[in-house]
Parts: sequence; structure tokens; C-alpha cells
Amino acid sequence: MKTFKLLLILLVTATVTLTAQPPQAMKYKAIAKDEWGVPLPNKNISIRFTIYQGSEYGTAVYSETHQTTTDKFGLMDVNIGQGSPSFGTFSDIDWGADNYYIQIELDPKGGTDFSLETGSQQLLSVPYAFYAGDVFNDGDNDTDPQNELITNLYLNGTYLEITEGGTLTIIDLSGLQDGNEDADADPTNEIQDLQLADDILTITGNGTATEIDLSAYLDDTDTQLTEEEVDAMVADNGYLTGFTEVDGDVTNEIQDLSSVLSQGADAGNKAIVNISQQGIGTATPNASAALEISSTTQGFLPPRMTNDEMNAITPTAGLMVYNTTINLPLFYNGSEWRKLDGSETPLYIGQNYAGGIIFYIDGTGIHGLVCAESDQSTGAEWGCFGTTIPGADGTAVGTGAQNTIDIEAGCTDPGTAADICANLSLNGYDDWFLPSKDELNLIYSNLYLAGLGGLSYSRYWSSTEENFNQAWCQFLQYGTQSPYAKITWLFRVRAVRAF
Repeated sequence: MKTFKLLLILLVTATVTLTAQPPQAMKYKAIAKDEWGVPLPNKNISIRFTIYQGSEYGTAVYSETHQTTTDKFGLMDVNIGQGSPSFGTFSDIDWGADNYYIQIELDPKGGTDFSLETGSQQLLSVPYAFYAGDVFNDGDNDTDPQNELITNLYLNGTYLEITEGGTLTIIDLSGLQDGNEDADADPTNEIQDLQLADDILTITGNGTATEIDLSAYLDDTDTQLTEEEVDAMVADNGYLTGFTEVDGDVTNEIQDLSSVLSQGADAGNKAIVNISQQGIGTATPNASAALEISSTTQGFLPPRMTNDEMNAITPTAGLMVYNTTINLPLFYNGSEWRKLDGSETPLYIGQNYAGGIIFYIDGTGIHGLVCAESDQSTGAEWGCFGTTIPGADGTAVGTGAQNTIDIEAGCTDPGTAADICANLSLNGYDDWFLPSKDELNLIYSNLYLAGLGGLSYSRYWSSTEENFNQAWCQFLQYGTQSPYAKITWLFRVRAVRAF
């Protein structure tokens, strides 16, 4: 599964025209890339800009969002100050009054699930062109900004027309032509038509056909065979044996399989039908076998396919394949796929099973953990900030369920991450819980890194408490785990259950 980030080739520019009002916008350009550094072209994304006054943790004076699409190189190009304001007025910012900082957030899916891409960065000299435009706009000789501009540029035939300051200038470009002109106004009579009929090549140009006789270039030395000669050659090569034509149709003759295959292993890529008992590697196949393969140096290789490809088949009883997902030969018993000894097929990571997606299987091979197929929340608190929850500090695989029980018993805050899972009823199961720290890491390593489970690159809560103020979460984009405040931070929630 690909994740997104911004290569901050940050172009924040503002242009001030001294004779006019300074533009209330800053140019911002960046390249969206995935976690391997590959640009992401033609993606619909959302960006949120927030400007802080005084310091990177100062007062937020303005915020706006943009929906844009990256170009074929992954480049986005927006104007800060011309987006959809969330609060504040861009033109009211007094750039000369204080230092200002900008924070950039991204939702690579084009929605409103923003994730912090950069910390607040100080805006240095560039945006202060706004301030400079207010202070020093006094150098023009008149109040008309239009007479400094080229207001129209137009190519009329071979003449270039330039309107500048209200004056039209015409430049004749005909002298730059190559001098080749058409002799008439009809461009269709230069089109050539080339045809070959028997030995005559006909070229049509300018409305008159020219014929060229190519017969002199033919040597007539190719060999011509009669039907009897062709039949004799075919019989000599072994395709037909004991041939006696009785119906005048040479296409419906019965073939001897050994003679046909002696000419090529695939019989010329033609279907072979109406064959009886056959042997490969033996001239005397066992009487009970329709086909016997005999070899001491090679084996039988059945069709090989993934589990998804196998399940896409409409099978009949007895069909056999080699499943490359679990690396086992399987056969269809008329109702389900089984191992060759008749036992059930083994479970595997990523399999849809027991109400969710398997991300852990224990040593028995029949028990483990599944997670829900989608997130239960895109932003929830862990809850009970300032309160230690007795027993909710389990980190190992198998402790998430008890952590969740302890959180529900010791924390009455509604809508917490653990509360969402504990009250979930999904796919016929109601024993879901918030995964422990180590269980969450298995979701990251076994599902997220394999592109399975529909997981976001964002942070997810675990049920493992660190102390009375913090609990553990995991940032799937980088795989890092760290404790965060149990209040204020709104992280994603993915419920799990045991089977």
C-alpha cells in the first residue's frame, strides 16, 4: 500500500507591482511523493495551511484549505491566501508587526483527514513583499498601471500584432518563411496514392496515374507443387499414414498421435481430439489409466496460482491446483478446497476469516487474531487523562482483550478508543477489543507493510497505557511506536478479536 508525503521544494513567493495593489497571495509548490520517494502524478489531494504569529506555537491568525490535483510529475501548485478560509482574513495580516510561521497539513485522499507534514516553519523575507508593497509604492510617474503592460499579443497570418500602452505595433514575419509556397490553393492534389495489382504498381500524383510494370523483376523460379506431390511429402513426414483419399476432403483425415507429436511437442498448437489411452514416457501405459506419465528424472507439474486466483475458478469435483499463497497442492471435493489428505486447508495471514482479516496465527495453526476490515474511527481519544487504569498496561500478544476490559471498568469517558471496540458488533461477532502495543505492531508488520487490510498511514491507538497521562500508539507510515497524551490527540481505531 502506498503512502504519501511532500517533498518540500517549497516555493513561497509574492510579487509586488509598485504601481498597483500588492497581490494578497503566496505561491506554494511541492512534489507529493510516496514512502519510497517516487512522485505521485495526477492525484487529487487536500492541503491545509495555518499561519501563526510570534512563534511556531504562537497565535493562529489564519487558516485555509485547498483541493488540488498534482500534475504528471507529482507537482502541486497553489496560492496561499486564495484558498477556502477556515478562520481569519489573509489580507488583514500585518506582516510588519511580528514574525510569522506557517504549518502545512496534507490529506492525500483529497478529503479532510489532514496529517501534519511539516512543523511550523518561519516565513522569512518572501511574504514581506506584501509589507514592502504597502510602504514603498510611490515610484510610478502616473496612476495608470496599464500603460506599462503589454495588453495584447496576437499572430495574424504572418504578422505579429503587439498592443503596448494603448499603441498597436505590427511586425512582418514573412521574411522568416522558407520560401516554399504552394502553386495553387488546393492542398489535396499533393497526396499520393500507391496501389499494387498483380505485377503493376500504380502511383497517383497530381491527378494523373503512373503505372510501373514490375514483371521484369520477377524470376518465376519458385517451386510449384501438384496436389499429389504435396500428399507424398506429407506422408513422408509422418503426418498421415496409410493415406487413401475417399471423400475428396484432405482436412478431415484421422491423425496418428505419435506421428503428429514427432513433429513438435505441441502438434503445431492445434487441438488433438478423439484420442484413446496414451502414455508419456512409456509405450505401454497401464490398462487402467487413460494417461500414464513415466519418468525417473521429471515430475508432474499442476497449474500454479494464488489463493485469489484459485477462488476465482468455478471448480468441479476432483480439480487439482498448486496454491502458491500457502505453498500446498489442493483439490476440490465438490464443496470446498482441501489438502490432498482430505484435511482442511491451513489458515494464512491476510485471509478473510472469523469476521475479519487474519494478522496473527499461533503455534497451533488454528488460533490467532483478526482485525476488522476497516477502521472503527478516524479520530478518537484514548480517554481518562490524569487517571491510571489498573491492569491496562499489558503489552504482549494476548493482553489486548484484558486491557480493554480494564479500561472499560476504570474509565467512564464515553466514545474512547477502547469503548468503541468493546461495544462493536460486526460480522456476527461482539467480542472485539482494542489491540495491545505488540498486537498493533503485528497489524503493522503483517498487514500494512504487505498492503493488506485497508489501513491508513496515520497513527492508531493501542490499549496499552504508559502512565496516568499517556498511552501507546503506532505511526504506521514509519512503524514507530510512542506514548501520547490520552486527551487532545485524536488517533485512528482498528478493533481486533481472537479466534
